[in-house]
Amino acid sequence: MKFRQPYILLLVTSLLLSFFVYSVFSIDETFVLNQHTQLANDAVDAKINHPLTHTTIDTSKEINGIELHFANAEYRLLLPIIANILNINCRKLISIQFYLLPFFIFFITLFLFKETSDILLSVALSSTFISSYVYVCFLHHFPFFDGYALLMMSILLLIRNKYLLFILLLMSFFLDERMLLNSFLIILLRVYLQTKKITCRNIISFILQNKLFLYAWIIYLLLRLVLIFTCNFYVSPASYLFFNKTAIINNIRGGILAFFYTYKLWCVILLFNLYIAIKTEKYELYIILFGLILFIIASGIFMFDFSRIQLYLLPFMLLNIFLFSSYFTNKKTIRYLILIIFLINLVLPSKIIYGGFKNKTQNIIAIWSK
Repeated sequence: MKFRQPYILLLVTSLLLSFFVYSVFSIDETFVLNQHTQLANDAVDAKINHPLTHTTIDTSKEINGIELHFANAEYRLLLPIIANILNINCRKLISIQFYLLPFFIFFITLFLFKETSDILLSVALSSTFISSYVYVCFLHHFPFFDGYALLMMSILLLIRNKYLLFILLLMSFFLDERMLLNSFLIILLRVYLQTKKITCRNIISFILQNKLFLYAWIIYLLLRLVLIFTCNFYVSPASYLFFNKTAIINNIRGGILAFFYTYKLWCVILLFNLYIAIKTEKYELYIILFGLILFIIASGIFMFDFSRIQLYLLPFMLLNIFLFSSYFTNKKTIRYLILIIFLINLVLPSKIIYGGFKNKTQNIIAIWSK
């Protein structure tokens, strides 16, 4: 019974945190026009009925971001194929996602407990995301399905069987292609947890020792090529190539604010970790962290929906949280600090994204025709 007590406590905590999210927060959909909801549902239902059918975009008229999103979702075949087999529609997939939150919180809390061996610290860390889009995205009534991807990510953090890991990696890539980035960040997190330091040599060594990550990436890209040639799928339909200075500035600004929207006060520890890395002369760690931060900022240039890509950066934030925690030898100190972060995160506004995603009009036709 003693062995089971931590897991029972973590499960109860997950249910309580989920209930709190369900009760207090509702998804802010002001950035998604209501008239697009039915269009999106119809697009997903069409993909469920015919998963391998090419999504056609009429480039003779103005293309909006919603249409482009579902063209890009051609490769997100896992859910449509499963829904086709189970004979369920888009609305059912959305309703199922609503109930996945307790499982996601449990897996994340369990992962934190396994790495810290501290129940209070694990629960406190999990609680800091209560008002974050990381949790709130599960309540989304629009068919983005990021909750499914986050659940898969939480399982990948826990899994150790290499064959099961390989299968789940491939499945996750076809759930959402941004899981490719997520899988690399999971590697980065695992390298730190195993070696307590991050260097290019350690990263390469880990990949060579765990070749199934490499095999999964290669096989996915080969299968993607097969879909391009056999099903006439788009190569990369949702890339926004901006040549307008104002558009680039607005996108970068939106991406930075979306990162704060998703992780709130935890974003500050990125700067703290950069400072400590320089102070302790860990220059390779500094370059890797700084490079990833630059990538996060730059990624906003090519995204229509800033907030959603930030969800897939969660392993990077967890890495920074572990780095942050390692600088404090006294457990009570780190607990108090995390309690303060929890309270601040809780009261910060849930939506501070520049422009509320409004006025996101780009000349997609000109780009597409090229």
